[in-house]
Amino acid sequence: MARLLKADIEALKDLHEEGFTFLARDENGKLWTFMDEHIGDIEKEDNIWICEDYCKSINKKLFKFIKWEDEKPTSIRELMKEVK
Repeated sequence: MARLLKADIEALKDLHEEGFTFLARDENGKLWTFMDEHIGDIEKEDNIWICEDYCKSINKKLFKFIKWEDEKPTSIRELMKEVK
């Protein structure tokens, strides 16, 4: 279970409301959120994550537990279960 800070929870709620589905961090520490429906549409390539749909970078100080070394992106839906 991830340790969500207050700032993480607020950002998570906003991202979920906007329709974002996954979070991942690039090797350089940049944090991304994705609108892809399927986790298989998001891939690690070289030192970044590549998506099929829309993505945007967000404050890299959020979600410190999300690491480049993670095998797959983190599900926003799963994180939302922790705040309800």
